Amino acid sequence: MIMEVLQPKEWAKPRGYNSGVKAKGSFVALAGQVGWNDEQVFETDVIAEQVSAAMKRIVRLVNEAGGGPEHIIRLNIYMTDREEYFSDMKAIGAAFRSALSDNFPPVTAVEVSKLMVDEAKIEIEAIAVVPD
Repeated sequence: MIMEVLQPKEWAKPRGYNSGVKAKGSFVALAGQVGWNDEQVFETDVIAEQVSAAMKRIVRLVNEAGGGPEHIIRLNIYMTDREEYFSDMKAIGAAFRSALSDNFPPVTAVEVSKLMVDEAKIEIEAIAVVPD
């Protein structure tokens, strides 16, 4: 896969993500992942730990498609409590860095009133482009 970061010279560089990327390869769309284990059981109600679990699931799905975390080109984050998310931002950032290493895909984060799974505090949707 070939990926190019899109960053207009006039724009301030975003922190922790990129504003856009251009990629070539096979498109992989993933359903939103919540922070539960393989048996669909939540082991924690801590938002940063749910982020970590959801990102591990995302990376595992990308692995199934023949790629790795470096092939993730888009994340959409849905959270039930924006203030809780911001209050644990350091640990959440560490969870993303642990999963993505030095890949900073474009990200949209949205607060929602509720997710489909009651115990979920976060759901993360991803798009990847893996090598042909």
